[in-house]
Amino acid sequence: MNHAFKATAHENKIRRWQTFTPPQRTAYAAHCGLVLHWRAYLVRNNNMADQRFNPFGKVFDAAIDRSRKFAKDTAFAHWPFIAKILNNLAHLYSKTQGNLKGECAYDEALSIYRKLAEANPDVHQPNMVNALNSLACVYFDTQRFTEAERAFDEALCINRKLAKTNPDVYLPDVANTLDNLAHLYSETKRIAESEKTYNEALTIRRELAKANPDECLPALSETLCSLAENCLLAQRTAEAETYASEAESIIRPLWQTKKMALGDKMAAILATRAQIARISERPVHEHCALARQALDAARDPHLKRQIQ
Repeated sequence: MNHAFKATAHENKIRRWQTFTPPQRTAYAAHCGLVLHWRAYLVRNNNMADQRFNPFGKVFDAAIDRSRKFAKDTAFAHWPFIAKILNNLAHLYSKTQGNLKGECAYDEALSIYRKLAEANPDVHQPNMVNALNSLACVYFDTQRFTEAERAFDEALCINRKLAKTNPDVYLPDVANTLDNLAHLYSETKRIAESEKTYNEALTIRRELAKANPDECLPALSETLCSLAENCLLAQRTAEAETYASEAESIIRPLWQTKKMALGDKMAAILATRAQIARISERPVHEHCALARQALDAARDPHLKRQIQ
């Protein structure tokens, strides 16, 4: 299904929702997961997200309240559904109404998943990990690094246990959380810890890429680029260039056939190489050329501004 078809499908669902009476709207949002449809619509129309969210947000809040009351009489049966809506609602709040409201929804979802995981860890621990990672990212974005580290550490601990019994499914999650934790260490000037953690993630990603290169090589290139940036912070430009060059050699052939999907990854690597060239005092035309290539490859406006 292409993106245009998906977008039309989401718009049709929302138009259908708009024809319902208020009680029907609440029921549809609560029991059919319209939050998921609206999230895709929001991402597609991100520039209008702030103006359009309010009427839907009120209905989703009412849907959550109604579902909570209903779930109290049905033990655990409906709590997974409520946690899922809260998790997606938190994502919407973070996009449209700031981190505080998103944090509250993530926190409530996490509390539900903790209780569910006590009763059935095999089913609900992966969802608990997702909620922990999301909450950690909110903490990170609001400069609460100690809380973020604690949440990432807990997610990593659970992921390691899950990966022991099902490595094909959960090793990528281990590597993702390691990358997040390493980035946090880097931001808090703990360069040695950051490098050690990135290297563990790199080892995992190399093994994953051997088994499934199409899916895992882009993530491998990202970890290599992060290690290059880490080496720059430690003023080890030769090592930084080695990591960044390998990252580019991996992503460039993939980017040639998927320029929209991989443009930002390519741009980030080229921008890192441009920074290395500038710090190494190589000819001006060399790092300027790399920066121009990065700008051409980038798709995200925020990334383009950073490169400029």
